[in-house]
Amino acid sequence: MEGRFDWFVDEFVVGENPDTIVVRSHSAIDIGAGATWGNKHVQYDGRYVQFFRFVAGKVTSFEEYYDTAALDDTAAPDAAYGG
Repeated sequence: MEGRFDWFVDEFVVGENPDTIVVRSHSAIDIGAGATWGNKHVQYDGRYVQFFRFVAGKVTSFEEYYDTAALDDTAAPDAAYGG
């Protein structure tokens, strides 16, 4: 892949359980995906919510949620995802 793949953390949220951290983040992606992905152009500005769970200071699970419809709506017509 070549291009821009920038990721930004907007907020860390610690709830009642200090072993679970919620992260709000966003990305600015503008890449040429290369032959593996059909040489397609992907442009996407995404928003995410991520859950990290820790045991003894190590990540034991990770979940990420994002708006897949927004990915379809913002992707280039020939994008690898949606379009």
